[in-house]
Amino acid sequence: MVLGIVPDNFFTPFLEGNPLQIIFLAALAGMAMLILGNRASIVSLFLEQANAIILLIMENISAFVPVFIFGSLFNMILGKNFSVLLKAYKVLPIMLLGDVFLMAVYTGLVCIRKKVSTAVFLKKVFPVFLIGLTTASSAAAFLEIRKVCAEKLGIDKKL
Repeated sequence: MVLGIVPDNFFTPFLEGNPLQIIFLAALAGMAMLILGNRASIVSLFLEQANAIILLIMENISAFVPVFIFGSLFNMILGKNFSVLLKAYKVLPIMLLGDVFLMAVYTGLVCIRKKVSTAVFLKKVFPVFLIGLTTASSAAAFLEIRKVCAEKLGIDKKL
């Protein structure tokens, strides 16, 4: 596995979709940019602008994810394939209890660490919880997460 991280050339990890090799190349390029410092400012500016463009595209695409999920479920109901979902109801209560427990623990930890009341915190992040719960997709909640973090929680957009 260790030898498989180093790619034969620069393009094969991207063509084959090998995540370990892509991460290796990214770490290598990042270290080189850190060593070069100001001499790599043009590359750094390009990557920052490319990141902004990709985030904009992701925000616009993720705005439509709930519509596609609803359409898929609606199609499944109309196609009489709903029995697949009914089988999940056997373990659903246990999963929901576990999720509620974890959410309560993490919410409590955040509120204690940041010294904010639970009611205020939940009021600010409720839209994100609602989207995540109804779609079961963090990608669908991505746009709202960024908005809540920047506007309601005061987290810098770069983070």
